[in-house]
Amino acid sequence: MKWLTVILLGFFLAAEQGEFSHKTHAPLRLNCTSCHEGAESSDRAGFPKLAQCQTCHRDYAGQIPSQRIYQLPDFVFFSHAVHAKGKAPCGDCHGDVWRQQRIQLFRGVKMKDCVDCHKQRQATEGCTACHELGQ
Repeated sequence: MKWLTVILLGFFLAAEQGEFSHKTHAPLRLNCTSCHEGAESSDRAGFPKLAQCQTCHRDYAGQIPSQRIYQLPDFVFFSHAVHAKGKAPCGDCHGDVWRQQRIQLFRGVKMKDCVDCHKQRQATEGCTACHELGQ
């Protein structure tokens, strides 16, 4: 019961500051898809909806912090679903978020970062895998 009090206290303190802490929620052992709908089945992983938070935090009516850390240029196509099917776990790009009080960039989003990962995994390096040519 003590750890639950610590989790809840940490959540509300972070929420007051407009921040979400994955580290505070780590003891719950949630899957990424518990909160980030589409992380394994869509092009984009969504941010949690307020109703998801209210499953546990029934009286919480605040804002869900939703600042993107990983931003790609418009001419780059990235699909979470394709990478999940390719057996790339979330942590390969996002690191161990459960140890982070505040989410930080773990893997860069420059072309070199992606190409290096594709080479390491022997994944396609063709231009059209990430870029629509001839636009």
